[in-house]
Amino acid sequence: MKGKVTSAIKKSLLEFSIILLAMMFCVSSLYAGELSEDVLEANLNLENQFIEAMINQDFDGIKNCFYNSPNFFLVLGGNVYLGMEGVEECFVGEFGFFNNAFDSILLEVKKIDRWQIGNTVHAIGVAKYTLTQGEDTFYTWEVWTDARQNVQDKWVYIYDHVTLIEPPADPDNITPPMWEF
Repeated sequence: MKGKVTSAIKKSLLEFSIILLAMMFCVSSLYAGELSEDVLEANLNLENQFIEAMINQDFDGIKNCFYNSPNFFLVLGGNVYLGMEGVEECFVGEFGFFNNAFDSILLEVKKIDRWQIGNTVHAIGVAKYTLTQGEDTFYTWEVWTDARQNVQDKWVYIYDHVTLIEPPADPDNITPPMWEF
């Protein structure tokens, strides 16, 4: 009898969880929306500022893109980096950017989708880095999610989560099924 009660409870919890997830999706869909022209322009400027700072290996430019707070976090390479000290540890220490490790860095955003919930803009994207060091060229692909907010009249990333991936089969036509909102 005990096993049957446990199975019934598990089934009820599963059904409740499914209903709760469906409700959460419906509610978040009501509040998720496209960006206004002003918000889109500000976010495109933020993205371009980040890309230019990477290409120019301008660490101060990178830091200016992130929320200057101990609450900012960056997840990359399986590690969590907190605040501006974490950003420096990640970009300069861990991955060698901005310490003359690379002769050149090219960052190409291959796909990006943005949506807004409340005052936060969320994004998911795929990018390719081309890194040259002497005669050697390295390619790195990533998928990322981030959130951005207007903090004191300046749009900044409030978190960034990056996962390195294998190169897509068709880099010019990236449409993962999980992006069907």
